[in-house]
Amino acid sequence: MLMSVAQDALNQAQTLDEFRRADTEFHLAVAAASGNVSLRHAIEDARSQMFRPTSVIPYDFIKESSHSAHQTILRAIAACDEPVAETAMREHIAVTREEFTRALGGQGATA
Repeated sequence: MLMSVAQDALNQAQTLDEFRRADTEFHLAVAAASGNVSLRHAIEDARSQMFRPTSVIPYDFIKESSHSAHQTILRAIAACDEPVAETAMREHIAVTREEFTRALGGQGATA
């Protein structure tokens, strides 16, 4: 399962580039599993927008929470538990947003 491979790579990431590559592969694997091409394009676009202003900050602040959230999402998808997978992904997005906002000194977009 591509999500598992990406999750293992995320856990082993030692550099920002390795982390971003593994994290992106995980999210794209989730989109591929959904069969929704529009979702894949939305993820690609959102991730490129998200990473531009954060290229100068370390990635360690988000590695642990991403790994934990991905594990929850991965288990829910493997169990075909859509409500749990959806809730876990929404929580992952919210926590990631909060962590990036803190890392950027409270600056950032709010929606």
